[in-house]
Amino acid sequence: MANGTVYVGNMDGTVYVGATNTRTGYIYALSASNGTRQWTFAANSQYGPSVTAAGDTILIGQTHNFIYALSAATGDEQWRYIQSAWLEAEMVVAGETVYVASGDGRVYGLDLTDGTRQWFFQTGDWVRAAPAVVDGTVYVGSYDDNVYALTEPQ
Repeated sequence: MANGTVYVGNMDGTVYVGATNTRTGYIYALSASNGTRQWTFAANSQYGPSVTAAGDTILIGQTHNFIYALSAATGDEQWRYIQSAWLEAEMVVAGETVYVASGDGRVYGLDLTDGTRQWFFQTGDWVRAAPAVVDGTVYVGSYDDNVYALTEPQ
């Protein structure tokens, strides 16, 4: 929830492509006071996406490689980033950076304003938990049995 609006991800549409059944994830923006739908965004995923609010921007991370940045007011797409592997953890925003942990074993730093990848760090295995950012240091655990403390490149 942010600024009186609740953002909810849901997987509620079935699309048949040939003989394949795929699911579409939706994001709904609902008024916190009365539940009225303000907008809907159809995301390109079989699974329900995760949602992170960052000021006037809503970030949607999906298991199938897509990250979308939407206007919190209208649901209009501001940018999208396509990564090389799935996303299973919530994104974290600190300052103007979006921190993303990925199934390819990388931690990414994306620019909040335009989605440009600023940097990445390769761990030894996949990362399925959200990074934590404290005093400019990014902490992330990996399935390689390590916890990493990263400082963002300047």
